[in-house]
Amino acid sequence: LIIMLIMLASCLKSPVASFDISDTKVYTYDTIHFTNTSTNYYGQTWDFGDSTGSSEENPDHIYSEAGLYSVELNVYNKTNRKKDIIYNSVLVEQLTDLVVRIYYAQTNNLVPACTVKIYTDQFDYAYNVNEKAKGITNQKGIVWFRNIEEAIYYVSAVKIENSDTLS
Repeated sequence: LIIMLIMLASCLKSPVASFDISDTKVYTYDTIHFTNTSTNYYGQTWDFGDSTGSSEENPDHIYSEAGLYSVELNVYNKTNRKKDIIYNSVLVEQLTDLVVRIYYAQTNNLVPACTVKIYTDQFDYAYNVNEKAKGITNQKGIVWFRNIEEAIYYVSAVKIENSDTLS
């Protein structure tokens, strides 16, 4: 009887860990969904690489800081004797705010109600296509672009006053 139990225990299939991630490049405070696609497992634990984890089968997670995180999924069988672990990476980038002040040429006077466009590509800037964001300066000549990618931006500013264009 003991030999038969040992044989049955050794016949249990080993778990095979695998999972999908909704997106492997996200921004801080985005929700990421993890889907456990493992086979032959009874339970699981997740380590999100930021000192937090979960025992849910298909958890959601939010990273509050930028960085490259190694996500670990550990699956195990009913007896907890057979385990499998898999890792995958998530790149979390920080969004930023860009403040643009527009001045009249050769003065210290800020330009209110000026249309401002930002581009990440010099070609797009030159041909005024595919702007990343567009705004209008306030009464103090300032426009804020909130929660945008950190990048080098090309800025276009246009205000029509008395048929003159300011660029």
